[in-house]
Amino acid sequence: MKNSFTLTGLVLGSLIVGCVSKPVPPPPPPPLPPVVTPASLESIRNAYMKANPNDKVGLVTQVLESDLFAAVGEVNSKDFAEGSILTFVDADGGFVAHGVVIKSLESEVHVKFDVAGGRAPRVGDLAIRFENRAVPAPK
Repeated sequence: MKNSFTLTGLVLGSLIVGCVSKPVPPPPPPPLPPVVTPASLESIRNAYMKANPNDKVGLVTQVLESDLFAAVGEVNSKDFAEGSILTFVDADGGFVAHGVVIKSLESEVHVKFDVAGGRAPRVGDLAIRFENRAVPAPK
């Protein structure tokens, strides 16, 4: 009799364990937006300059997200005075963040950015200094 209770318990236990559903894995994160390649930078820069010849476009080359700093290269740093306000956009022109130039070096500028309404810039995003017109508001 003891063996039949043990056998019945093992059978019921295995049925219960076998019927427990496995946890559903979380959905994958959305894909990151594309980044600007050096090859496409020139055509993007030309498009912005066609709209306004005084707009200046650079490429994010480094990001210290924890300190909210980004380095912007592929620019004539003389066009980015300290205190200039920049808008960061992705390769599709979508708003990323705003920032302020805190240091202008020979071939790059350092920018303190604010992620309010967007995200931290990443390598391959664009930094734009709009001249003599309103900066586009975040979408």
